[in-house]
Amino acid sequence: DPRMLYELGVIYTDENAWTAIAKGIAYLEEAAEQDYADAWNTIGYLYQNGIGYAYDFEAMIQAYEKAVELGCVWANNNLGDLYFYGQHVVQDYDKAVSYYVLSEKYYGSYAQNLIEIYYQRSDFDQVLKYLKRNKYQPYIHIYYGILYDHGYGVKQSEKKAVEHYEHAIEHSSYFYAVERLLYYYKEHPKFQDATQYQRIVDYARINEIEIP
Repeated sequence: DPRMLYELGVIYTDENAWTAIAKGIAYLEEAAEQDYADAWNTIGYLYQNGIGYAYDFEAMIQAYEKAVELGCVWANNNLGDLYFYGQHVVQDYDKAVSYYVLSEKYYGSYAQNLIEIYYQRSDFDQVLKYLKRNKYQPYIHIYYGILYDHGYGVKQSEKKAVEHYEHAIEHSSYFYAVERLLYYYKEHPKFQDATQYQRIVDYARINEIEIP
């Protein structure tokens, strides 16, 4: 059964175990011969990371593209990442988007890179579309903070900006959110608050964030 061949292949090529990589690859290749999409995706990953195979760019791309052709959504994301980060390829946001839009439909967490692309392009309508679609993801707060702070695609609201920046640093140590909160709590006449300012200073120190 191709699925069982694939599952065994994943177990034996698990980089946390690496007990029998050659055996795992044999299982994956047998599943791939039966056009099992996830097996092709995993083979692409192994080529990309030099696990069991020597690193091979062409083989990696061919395996990922075969997985896409057979309907593996994860392969769309993997190809999107290559072009988004410029890993092994020239960075190309257009190609990244072409792959991400297919994977984002199923795995909303991957929309973060799509949002970043549209933000970099100042396409705030698209940014807002994906933020609303992924409203339960914690990363949305840094984007909402920036949008409301500067009035990008929304009516400017300093109150909402501060709220979202606060939510953002609950989930990750965003330098920009810290920088803006320091400004609001120290200099902004509506939000000046010495206690809050010191709290953010302490947060920056604990999270090793350099502040002006």
